[in-house]
Amino acid sequence: MPTKRMTRLVSDNLREPFGNVPPIAHTAAVDMEGPILAAEVIAFLLQQRSHAGCFDEFVDVLCSYFSGRGGQAPTKGDLTEAARFRSARQVE
Repeated sequence: MPTKRMTRLVSDNLREPFGNVPPIAHTAAVDMEGPILAAEVIAFLLQQRSHAGCFDEFVDVLCSYFSGRGGQAPTKGDLTEAARFRSARQVE
């Protein structure tokens, strides 16, 4: 799984000439699904809702975060985490 550190390492290496290979101009692309979904969770918490279905809405937002932060290919762990939150909500 790529990380910020790995992305930086590859990017730095591409910027440096290597033997006969000149530096390669590039930009790193970052998947924005995770940060956008995290912002939705934070925004929900900042709204200080207090109606009867508020907790269920929060669980739905949290599950959306775990289900979508991997973009088109969520990890099995993230899907499991979302399912765990859904089932915990149903137990109450």
